[in-house]
Amino acid sequence: MIEIIYCAFFLALCFVFIIDIKSFTIPFKLCIFIAFLGILKFITQEMSLSGFVNIIIGCFAVSLPMLALAVVYGAVGGGDVKLFAALGLFFGWKLIILCAVISFLLGGLFSAILIIIKKRNIKDAVPFGPFISISAIFTAVFGNAIIDWYAGLV
Repeated sequence: MIEIIYCAFFLALCFVFIIDIKSFTIPFKLCIFIAFLGILKFITQEMSLSGFVNIIIGCFAVSLPMLALAVVYGAVGGGDVKLFAALGLFFGWKLIILCAVISFLLGGLFSAILIIIKKRNIKDAVPFGPFISISAIFTAVFGNAIIDWYAGLV
């Protein structure tokens, strides 16, 4: 069952990647689908009070600060905020923070390169969904190993 959940998750993220590049929007239905997959994953794998607390904190750990960025600065779109909330339900708080860090690093690096090669200027919008999608797939595959490695360093 978990393999089917992950396949659907990866497929949904591929759709987010393509749609956001083409239209600068992340469909709400895809966010709801990813959230549903996160709840389904919780039910099939981690059904406990601590697991429930983990995904609830995960839902808000990145999406609330992103919502503040969206409202105060207009720096990110509402679809990005909703996608991070859905991913938080899928990953829990540790992995969603890792996913967000990787997303910002990838998005920032890509944007910097575009500015350096003069394809964009600093005020041009760049869709963030593709970077979130790539980071989410990377986090799903390697996230726990990275968290364990990092915990060993501290």
